[in-house]
Order: sequence, then structure tokens, then C-alpha cells
Amino acid sequence: GGGADDEEGWRERNAFVEAGETQAIAPENIQEGRASTSMQYEPQEMPSSRGGRILGPREIEIDVGQEQPLLVSLQVEIEDFKKAYYGGFRHKLTGVEYHHAVSQTEAPPKPKRSSEDAAAPKFHRETQTRKVQEKAQQAVREYGTQMDREDLAVEERSDYVIEAREYMDAVAFAKKKLAAALVVQCYARGMFARSLARQSRYEMVYNRQTFLEHQQREAKDRSELREREIQRRMHPRTAADFEVLYEELEQWRVAETHKIEVADTLPEEKQRARYDLLLKEVKLVQTIDRLKAGAKKQNRAQAIEQRLGKMSEAKLWEMMDGTVKEVVTPSTMRARELAELYQGLTRAHLRVDERLDVLLHVKWTVKEFDHKVCRELTELIDREADLLNRGRGEKALEGLRKRISRAFLSFVDDPRCNPEAELRHARASQDLNPLVTGEGTAITG
Repeated sequence: GGGADDEEGWRERNAFVEAGETQAIAPENIQEGRASTSMQYEPQEMPSSRGGRILGPREIEIDVGQEQPLLVSLQVEIEDFKKAYYGGFRHKLTGVEYHHAVSQTEAPPKPKRSSEDAAAPKFHRETQTRKVQEKAQQAVREYGTQMDREDLAVEERSDYVIEAREYMDAVAFAKKKLAAALVVQCYARGMFARSLARQSRYEMVYNRQTFLEHQQREAKDRSELREREIQRRMHPRTAADFEVLYEELEQWRVAETHKIEVADTLPEEKQRARYDLLLKEVKLVQTIDRLKAGAKKQNRAQAIEQRLGKMSEAKLWEMMDGTVKEVVTPSTMRARELAELYQGLTRAHLRVDERLDVLLHVKWTVKEFDHKVCRELTELIDREADLLNRGRGEKALEGLRKRISRAFLSFVDDPRCNPEAELRHARASQDLNPLVTGEGTAITG
């Protein structure tokens, strides 16, 4: 067995020897202790296919212990570059290096392929061979089997028998998978359908509710618009409201005039109808004028109230930490007192003692200053107090009270008597917020 393996290995190692030019020495032809060599050659250089040079043929005489020595013809190729070292061994005593055969012999040329087989080979040793690696592995859980024997009692109460199920081939398994897939599809499609139905019901309810809310909002807007238009005609306040009344009056006059002109009546009757129409138009114009006077009075009172409220409201200061504080200054307190006195002067249906008390407070406030308005206001207050003591009625005092209210309003608007009036006039003229020195900056005044 060993000899056959050595011979086979020798043949593999010497497969590069070309038949006819060189001869290999088989192991069976070598006798132990009888190998000797002698070399004869003629140095003739020839070019090499790899860029080197080849010496002429050499003949080596080898004595292998037989009757006739063997002659081996060799060709030595000398390359210009240093040969790479692929392995070998070195004799420890003599120091001679012996290289492996693969490092001394050129690899055999690859066979030429046709154009159809020009692709790289797929089935060869380099791609089919895998290096074997050994690794130790320890499982997380250990298992074992304990068989019964004479000196060991095995617990069998918790044991159970595992029986193999019916064998299922690929066709049966595919059918089972198909049936399971159909069941999954059934439940999935049912879920999708229920979700779609739920979404549709929600959208239906939402659309209905939105439609009802929209209708209610439109009805409310129409009702508010109608009520507002009625109030604009019954209680006009702005110039646009009175313009609407005048336009409707003109439309009504034109329509009534057209009816009179197209009517088949006598000229005297048409003239009488025109006269009646003129009287109605005059009465309506007078009504509109009265409404305009009342609206003017009401708007003036509202504007005065807003002006006094702006003067007496607390200031908003932005502090260093960003918070906003309400600050009541002496000027705002003074403006608030003056606003309360003006409201007392303009209030109607007061008893005589209440009216006298209000006049007394106004007189004390006005006497602090010595101006023309203050002196005139003091005289008017004394006159009304005298008339009240004489028992005059409110109808007789109406004009005097109006003069007192206007004079006190002039007193309130005087910056010398009310510091907030000066700030208000400055804001109205410059349209700027007042600058406040100190810890914060005023936002509104």
C-alpha cells in the first residue's frame, strides 16, 4: 500500500516532465546507495518565451546501480529576474537549499478555448473546494437520554409518548398553504370592508352634521342681518344708515309718482294725489331729521364717555421680566374722579339733595384752579343751586344744566387741570405711545 502511494505521488510531482525530451527516473529503478550522476553539455543560448535565455541541451549520466547508466537530456532556462521562493527546505549540515518542484517549473499552458467557450470556467477546484474549520460549541441547554438498567430507577410519571404525524408531501403541503391563505384573505378582506363601512358611516354622519350646522349658521346670519337692517332703519346711528333711508325714500317717491302719472284719473285728482304725496314726503324727511339729531346726540355722549374712559383707565407697563402690570398713576386717579363727577352732572332724575351734593363736589374741584372756565363754571353752579332752592322744575333747568356739563367738559379737557388730557392730545396728534422712564415701557395709556 505504501509503495503504491509513493509511486502515485511521484508521478503527480513529475507531471510537468515532457515525454520525448526528458526522462523521469522512477523510484523502482533506483537502488539504495548506488546513485551517482555526471553531466555533459554544450552552452548554446537561445531566446526564451518569458524574456530570458535557454542554454543548450545537457546530458546527465546517472548511475542507478544497473548494468547500463541512464542518460538524461535537459534544457536549462536562465531567467533575468530573481525567482520567487514558494517553499522548500535546507540541509542543516551542508546548508544546501532544496526548492519545491512547483517553484522550479513553469506551469503548463492553459488549453485554448473556442469563441463559444470564452467565458471563465465555473467548475474547477478553486471554486469547489472549501477549507475545513473546526470550532467548539456549547449549547445553552443540555439534553441527554437515560436508559433503564438494573441498578437505576428512572422516573416515568411525567413521561409522555410522542407519535409521528401523518406524512405530508409537497402537494398536500401546498394545498394546506393555499387553504390557510384563503382563510387569511377572507378575514383580511372582511376587516378592510368593515373599516371602509365604518369610515363611510362616519363621513356620512359628519357631512350631515356639517350640513345642518351650515344651514343653521346661514339662517342665523340671515336673521341677524334682517334684524340689523331693521335696527338701521328704526334707530340709525351712522351716516351710511341715513344714506340708506334717503335712498329708500327717493325710491318710494319715484314709485308713487309713477303710479299717479299712469293712473286713469282726472287732472284735478292727480294734482291732489301729488299734494298728498308731497305732504307724506315732508313728514318722512322730518322724521329722518329727528332721528339724525337723536343719533348725533347719542353718538356725542358715547364719544365723550369713551374719551373719559380712556383717560381714567390704568396704564399697562411691561416689566423687566416680561410680565405686564397695571399701574394707577396720580394723573389717572385724577381723571377717574373727574369722569365720575361728569357722570353725576349728566345723570337725570336725581333728587334735589343728590343734585346739590354733586354740584358742591364739582364746585370744590373747580375752585382749586383760577381760570376763566373755572370762574364761569362756579357762577353756573351757584345759579342752579339758587334755582333749585326756589323750587324750579327740571324742564326750566334743562338749558342751564347743559351749559354746566359743557363747561365742565372743557375743564376736563384742559391739560392744566387734567394731566391725562395733555397725554391724550399728544397721542392723538403724534400717534405714538408715551415713553415712560423707569423700570418699564408703557404699552397703552
